[in-house]
Amino acid sequence: MDFATITNIILCIMSFLLAVISVITVIATVKQNSKMIEGQSRAYVSIYGDFINCENISFYLIIKNFGKSNALITSLECDVDLKRFTYDENTVPFSHIKNTTIAPNQAFKCNLERISLFNSEISTINFEISYKCNNKIYSDTFCINLDTFKNIIRLRASTKNEELKIISYALQELDERLL
Repeated sequence: MDFATITNIILCIMSFLLAVISVITVIATVKQNSKMIEGQSRAYVSIYGDFINCENISFYLIIKNFGKSNALITSLECDVDLKRFTYDENTVPFSHIKNTTIAPNQAFKCNLERISLFNSEISTINFEISYKCNNKIYSDTFCINLDTFKNIIRLRASTKNEELKIISYALQELDERLL
């Protein structure tokens, strides 16, 4: 074999290797982009506690979809019997949430009887939730530490008339939430 033939064979092998490396790089980049797009467009369902103060302080458990796609809730488990803390003894919070679609930014809220909940022996409420989005199943666990809410104090301005006091409290609550 002469020098030109050997050079052509080496160049062919190098071109083939560079093409294989390029294809592998493109495939890896496409997979990475696909994961990023999925992460940005999927549903993110969360469970948390919050309270509002409109004349009386109310404690809520909230299930909210913070993502950008619909989620179908496939299961929800709670380690506390929430029925003990509802205003209606025949109601179990979120007991019918299975097979419910939750849209982006949609939330389901449940008002719990705050005084009996915070005076109980319960310090945490643990949830396990599974939901389906774009044919994938996601599962998360959430721990709501009730002690976090026990010592939060929010002072409210008051007015002479009860109606104005309630409106004042509600407006202050909205103002604080916009911070």
